[in-house]
Amino acid sequence: MSKRLFLALFGMVFFQANYAQEIVPKFNTYPFLEGKKLGIRNRENIVLKAEYDNVWEEGKDRYSLTKSGKTNVFYLDKVILPTAADQVNFISGDTFVAVNKGEKSIYVLDSDNQYKLALKTKNDLIVNNGFTLVLSDSLGKKTFYFRNGMSLVDKYSYPNIYNNVIMAYVNNKWGLIKDGKEVTPFIYDSIDTIGMRYRQRSDSGYLLRYKTAKYFIVEINKKFGIIDIEGKTIFPLQYDEIVLDEATNIYKLHSNGKEETFDGNK
Repeated sequence: MSKRLFLALFGMVFFQANYAQEIVPKFNTYPFLEGKKLGIRNRENIVLKAEYDNVWEEGKDRYSLTKSGKTNVFYLDKVILPTAADQVNFISGDTFVAVNKGEKSIYVLDSDNQYKLALKTKNDLIVNNGFTLVLSDSLGKKTFYFRNGMSLVDKYSYPNIYNNVIMAYVNNKWGLIKDGKEVTPFIYDSIDTIGMRYRQRSDSGYLLRYKTAKYFIVEINKKFGIIDIEGKTIFPLQYDEIVLDEATNIYKLHSNGKEETFDGNK
């Protein structure tokens, strides 16, 4: 699949220098055409002069910029990379990977709303959630990098990140990891992420449930309970069924023909 087709499928807008008209602004910044080159401006001023061959819109005020076969990133009011890369791939709105001479530089959006270099690697990024990153090398060996600087190597599989907590699998059992530490024992037959579903409008229109998960349904020997993102038991493993009403975020817990409720908005 070509890069243009890939971008089109994900709702990204591609601008070429030979397009004859200026783009109608959608966000605070937008591309403009001057001669055969493209730049970035806001409604008052030019913030990046027209010297680029192509501009890819990656999201609100985010752009990949190509000049002479090299690519950089512009966000809000500045160019990000100190040296333009061979290739730039946005993994999500808060993470992009710049590839240059085979080495990958992973940038993430920090709490100050600035893209910062998180790490350099030749491994593949398979899961990310801001500063929590999971990489896999050519042999499938996985490394987990956490916001606090801790890392874990080659122990866990099937990682998924929810609200900065990793749900992972080891020795045929599931558990939770946070900030480089196991916050639950790996004893569960299953864990279901059931944080409040909500629709955050993104350029791809995805449900970003992983950003708001607060509770997990856990199972051992077909009995169910609820734990929170710190691994604390909210309801013990004694229920025959737990059902979430996603419209209200109310959990219904069934056992021996009786029903209890739990407000997941707490």
